[in-house]
Amino acid sequence: MAEISSIYPFVVNFLIVVIVIALAARKPLRRLVYQRHEHIRDFVESSAQELERARARDLVATKQLAGAEKEASELAAKEIEMAEREAREILDFGDREVRRLSKEAESMAGAMAADAGDRLRLEFVDEILARASSRLTTGLKKDDHSEILRRAENSIGAEA
Repeated sequence: MAEISSIYPFVVNFLIVVIVIALAARKPLRRLVYQRHEHIRDFVESSAQELERARARDLVATKQLAGAEKEASELAAKEIEMAEREAREILDFGDREVRRLSKEAESMAGAMAADAGDRLRLEFVDEILARASSRLTTGLKKDDHSEILRRAENSIGAEA
């Protein structure tokens, strides 16, 4: 026990130092704890306000996104409708042009066929006249030949 009794003065001195330090540091320590408490409370309050503002911005953004998605789908539907209408107009125009060109081609073909028929008739008549002329010249007198030729040309000219 002698050893424990020799420790008493140290323990008493330690307790006195702790009590003096506690009394001396009480107000500054209290102020430090209070300031720290206020700082943490202000931080929590400002964080809560920021959270509310962020939630409000998120709600606005969500509504805008929903509106934008709806608007995008409406625009896409309008664009599809316009594209289909334009495609129908192009196809209708193509059909009209095909009909017009077909009629024009038929008309041109008919005119060309009539022209070819006329040319063929003229060539045939010229060939007949040439053959007739050559046969007549060999078998007729010159005056008779000229008279027959003139009459044939006149009758062919009257038919045309």
